[in-house]
Amino acid sequence: MAFKLKFSVAALFAPVKAFLWRLFVMPVKRLLWTLLFWGLPVLALVLAALLWHSGSGEAERAFADGRRLLVTVNGGMITGKQAGPETAKEMAKAEAEKLEAEKKAAAEKEKAAEEAEKTKAEVIKPKTEEAKTPELAKTEKPEEKIAEKKEEPVSVVPSASPVAGIKAGLSEKSDLGLLPTIGPDGGKPWQHYSKGVVYKGSAPVVAIIVTGLGVGKQVTESAIKLPENVTLSFSAYAQNVESWATAARVTGHEIMMDLPLQPAEYPLSDPGPYGILVAKEQTENDKKLKWLMSRFGAYVGFLTPQSEAFIGDKESFDTLLGTIDKRGLLLVLGREVVKEDTKKQLEAMKMPVITADVLLDEELNVSAIQARIATLEQMARDKGYAVAIAQSYPVTLQQLSQLQERLTKEGIVLVPLSHIARKVSKE
Repeated sequence: MAFKLKFSVAALFAPVKAFLWRLFVMPVKRLLWTLLFWGLPVLALVLAALLWHSGSGEAERAFADGRRLLVTVNGGMITGKQAGPETAKEMAKAEAEKLEAEKKAAAEKEKAAEEAEKTKAEVIKPKTEEAKTPELAKTEKPEEKIAEKKEEPVSVVPSASPVAGIKAGLSEKSDLGLLPTIGPDGGKPWQHYSKGVVYKGSAPVVAIIVTGLGVGKQVTESAIKLPENVTLSFSAYAQNVESWATAARVTGHEIMMDLPLQPAEYPLSDPGPYGILVAKEQTENDKKLKWLMSRFGAYVGFLTPQSEAFIGDKESFDTLLGTIDKRGLLLVLGREVVKEDTKKQLEAMKMPVITADVLLDEELNVSAIQARIATLEQMARDKGYAVAIAQSYPVTLQQLSQLQERLTKEGIVLVPLSHIARKVSKE
């Protein structure tokens, strides 16, 4: 009987015990596990943030009150210590003394250079001519003016058939100098200043124009030593350009002028203070063009850059073509015309307008240049003639120095540009 009563009491309180367990014990247990798994990481992050903040503040206070943190790296380990105010002052003083010494040395070096230049000028006393600058230059910024620096050009060996010099009847005087013009008898500068070529037969011909000359002395000398039938085009901005052009003519080269037209990337790419711009008034472009034409003489015409924007502007291009035509010059386009109406306009003109077929050194390596030469040769075989533009890079000039022999083996004749101009001219 007693056993049955005891069992009944335990059975009676079992639901109460389960209820209390669920009400109090289980929530507390869950809370403890939650704190264990989530609270500890959060606490660690808080402590890390406090330590970082205290360290940052200490570094700022250290620099503010004149202390420094001396850090060293040894065996892959970074160690450091705090330097007191006295050490910091010593370091700051050493840095100031070092800076002062550097300034003093730079000033002494600059002074010595000025004195050396002054002494050199007094001893040598070179004769210089005043640079030719138009009235337009008065409005240009000082850094944009073209400074002339006279220097002796390369010693040249005169050709047995040099190109003709400036002819009085094909030039007119101006405030800027001599400008090309059509002669009283109708003779044109491009015809008179062309290089005569004795050529018989029907073999294909190629013309090579080297552009950008006169700017670098070494590359210009190398270009002048190329085969005579290579046409040379000079930059109007080049120093001593008149002497360079004369040296080229004496050695038998036909010469041209690089025409600084507004590039497609303008104003990121600037054609210079005398560049011909689409947006400028025609009177201003005329003044600039006259300055360009007066820089040197006896050239057959102009060469346009590959990236110019004038061909795309009909009004500006029409005006430019008219001016060149009235001066009796020819024009070589660095890139092919795309618009059909512009093509028809060029075909209707009597003046020679030639489009270059190949840019030989768009990629500056020997294999690429050789591949472009092969393309030029094939073009010449297909239509009877081809024209290439080469920039004045040493690797390009080195390849061109061997071109005459290669073309001869291929049965192709190297000719001056004017020879092809006569083929396409309607005059």
